[in-house]
Amino acid sequence: MTARSDSDCAGHAGEGRSRRVRRRQTVSLLGFVLAVAAVCTAVPIGFLRGEPVRPETGPIIFTQIPAQPATGSAQEPGVDADDLPAGSRIVLFDPSRPDASLTDLTAGFSAAGRPDLSFDGRRVLFVARRAPEDPLSVWELALDGGAPRRIAECLANCARATYASTIYTLDAEEAVDQIAFCAASDADDHSAGRHAALYTSRMDGSRVRQITFNPYGACNPLLLSDGRLLYASALPPDAGGGTALFTVNTDGTDVFVFADAHGPPAIRGMPCETDDGWVVYVESTANGPLGGGALVGVARTRSLHTRRVVAEAAAGSYHSPSALPDGRLLVSYRDAKGGTYGVYVLDRQRGTGIGKVYDAPDWEDVDAVAVRPRTVPAGRSSVVDERVEYGFLYCLDAYRTDLTPAGEIDDGEIATLRVFRGPDYRTGDALAGTTEETVLGEVPVHSDGSFYLQVPARTPLRLETVRSDGKLLQGMRNWLWVMPSERRGCIGCHADRELTPPNRHVLALREQPRKLGIDYEEARPTPHRPTRSGYRK
Repeated sequence: MTARSDSDCAGHAGEGRSRRVRRRQTVSLLGFVLAVAAVCTAVPIGFLRGEPVRPETGPIIFTQIPAQPATGSAQEPGVDADDLPAGSRIVLFDPSRPDASLTDLTAGFSAAGRPDLSFDGRRVLFVARRAPEDPLSVWELALDGGAPRRIAECLANCARATYASTIYTLDAEEAVDQIAFCAASDADDHSAGRHAALYTSRMDGSRVRQITFNPYGACNPLLLSDGRLLYASALPPDAGGGTALFTVNTDGTDVFVFADAHGPPAIRGMPCETDDGWVVYVESTANGPLGGGALVGVARTRSLHTRRVVAEAAAGSYHSPSALPDGRLLVSYRDAKGGTYGVYVLDRQRGTGIGKVYDAPDWEDVDAVAVRPRTVPAGRSSVVDERVEYGFLYCLDAYRTDLTPAGEIDDGEIATLRVFRGPDYRTGDALAGTTEETVLGEVPVHSDGSFYLQVPARTPLRLETVRSDGKLLQGMRNWLWVMPSERRGCIGCHADRELTPPNRHVLALREQPRKLGIDYEEARPTPHRPTRSGYRK
C-alpha cells in the first residue's frame, strides 16, 4: 500500500469539493433547463412570440370577422351566432409560401363565413349574404375559380352548413349527395342556437327536409366519419341548462345523446373529428369572446365514457378546432389579457401549441380548415316513408338503466309509462328558456319492463316511468322523436348502449302497439307529399 501525504489528502479533498460544487452547479443548471422546458410545454410556443413560426399545415381557409367592441363580440359560448357582422369574409392562406398573403374568396358579399370543405378538398360550403338586408343563405364555391352559387335560400339566417353523407331512399333510383344546414324555421325567429333546426337538401337545393325537432334547437352540425350528424342542443333549465352534444342520422332517425348530457352545466359546441376517431369540442362555463373556452375530447366509439380535457382555458380561450392529418389541431386562440383570435396549431396529445399560423390584430381569425381531401364518410339508407305521419317506439326493459343504483327500482314497481309531447317551435309554441309540454298519454308497462308505442312523427317526446300510486320513478330530461315509419327501440331507460340486448321475445312486441296521439284514420298511409318544412321546394 502506498502511503499518502497530508498534502495529497488535502489535494484530493479539494478535488472532491470542486466536483461537488460542479455537480451542484450542473444540477442547478439542469433544474433551470427543466423549468424553462416545463414553461414552454405549458404555454404554446407560438403564443410567446410576436412573429408567426409558419408550422407545416399546407393551405388553409378561415373566416375573418372585423374586430368588434367588447360588447359586440360576446355571444353564447359554443353556439353559432344568428348573424355575421358586415365585412366578415372567407380567406385562403398558404403559410408555406415565402410571400404568403391572404386571398379573399368571398369578395362581393356583404358578409360570409363558417366554411366547410368538400371531401375532395376542391369546394367550399359556407353561409353568406349579398346585400346587408338579406338573410344568411347557403352558398358553394370552387377553390379553383368560378362564380359562387346559392344552394339554399333561407327564410331566416342559416347559421352554418356542412357537406353530408349520401342517402338512399325508397323513392330514389340511386344514392343522393346532400348537405345539412342549421337555420331558424321562421323569418321572424333569428335565434340560431335555441330555436333553429337541422335541415338537409340535395346539392341543387331541392328536397329540403327538417331532421331535428328538439324544442331547444340545434346548432354546430358536424358530419362524422360514420355518416351521422353531430350537433349541439340546449338542455332544459331544470336540467341545469347549458348544452350537450347529440347525433342523428341524415334522415332524422335514431337521435341519441353523444356527450355531456348528464355532466355539470356548461356550453359545448364547435366539434371536430380527428383522423384517429376522437371528437374535440369547445366547452365554456361563461360568456366569452365569440364563445371560446377550453378544449375537451371524447372517443367517437365510446363518447359517454372517454372524456378528457385537451387544453384548459386558464390563460385564454380556444375556438373552432379542426383536425390536421398528423393528429394536431388547427385552432383559434385568444389570450385572456386581450387581443383578437388568431390561428394556431395545437398538439392534441400534450395540449400545447406548436406555433402561430396567422393572426391579424384587426380581425377575429376563426373557423380554420386545412385544404386537403378526406375520406368520404359512409352513406346511409333510409326507411323513412313520408306517406305516413307516425312512427314506432319500443323498449325491451325499462328496469335496465345505468342512472339508478342496482335494486333501487323493484321488479313490478313500474306501473305505467307517461309520454309528454313538447312544444313545436316552428309554430311559435316554444319561447327562449321555457317549454310548455302536454301529456300525450299514459300506457301500462308489461311485467318484463317492455312497452311498444305508435306515436306522431316529427314530434318532440319525453318519457317518464311511474308507480301505481302516481310517483315518478325516472324521467327523461331530453327530447326524442321518431320519423315517419321509423321503428325506434332501446334496451332500457338510459341503459348502456354498449350492452347486448337480452335474448328474449318481450311481451310488448307480441301485441299491436299502443297508439298515443294517433287515431285509426291517421294510422293509414296517406298520398306522398313533401315533408313539413318552411324550406321545401
